[in-house]
Amino acid sequence: MQAQLARAHQLAYTFFSDFLRDGPTPAVLAQARASSTLAAALAEPRDTHADRDALWAEHEHVFGYCVYPYSGVYLSPETQVGHDRRLINLYAQFGCGPGPDEPEPEPEHLANILRVLASLCRAHNLAGQQQLLNYLASWISVWTDAVVRCQRPVSAAFACLVRDTIYLHRQGLASAQLLDLPPAPTLDLQSPQTTLADIADHLLTPLATGVFLSRHDLASLARRLQLPCGFGGRALLLRNLLRSAARFGSLTAVCEQLAALWEQVLATRHPDCPWAPRLRTTLHHLASIRLAGENRATTDVPAEAL
Repeated sequence: MQAQLARAHQLAYTFFSDFLRDGPTPAVLAQARASSTLAAALAEPRDTHADRDALWAEHEHVFGYCVYPYSGVYLSPETQVGHDRRLINLYAQFGCGPGPDEPEPEPEHLANILRVLASLCRAHNLAGQQQLLNYLASWISVWTDAVVRCQRPVSAAFACLVRDTIYLHRQGLASAQLLDLPPAPTLDLQSPQTTLADIADHLLTPLATGVFLSRHDLASLARRLQLPCGFGGRALLLRNLLRSAARFGSLTAVCEQLAALWEQVLATRHPDCPWAPRLRTTLHHLASIRLAGENRATTDVPAEAL
């Protein structure tokens, strides 16, 4: 029974890796239709050239443009790949993946992490599985939530399946451990040097806030409030959005919309994840920013200042 379960996990993680790395190729889609969850999401598209193009476009939009599948984005204060050494250390500890001095291309890409996990299942390395599952479980919910908010059915179903498989596998191991996170970056709203750009950068740091704000999130927020945010990366979009909101008296509305997003995440986040204090801290920050924006409406404080 244990051997069969290990084989099932190996095949599942290999498929997840193939889907993320290779996209909706015919071989990957054939495997996807074997899953009732993904088959339901794939029921509408027919096997035509146009439908295959639509699946490729969705895959690139979600995983290439909106929600980055790299652990360093979620677990480092720089929100960049290559800044979380814990993963490389895990690879070295269990003799899988790249060592500290021999980095592979993109070792923090979720596809590569899942492939390493598949190899640990094949080798029946329970200690390695536990450590890597703990690592994945510490941030996979943040990634999944952001994918689901992109409102693309196949990608959402896939991300939820990955998350749930990781959680269930981890719970099935006898030596489950409490999850931990690196220290959270802080935001000093009392400092006169803190600007809207600083606030934007902080809100875009998942390690600090517990939420990954994607381009889709920011563009949707700008459309709902009829505010310009321009084009470019997430930092530029959010900075433009906050400046526009401060200039046009909509900072309160922006904070309310962002707070609603954080409240939703707090209510639905898996209870086994240690993000709740960071989510609540961000809600407190948003309330303070909203109050500062309301105070600014009766003064001549520059839009860049709190």
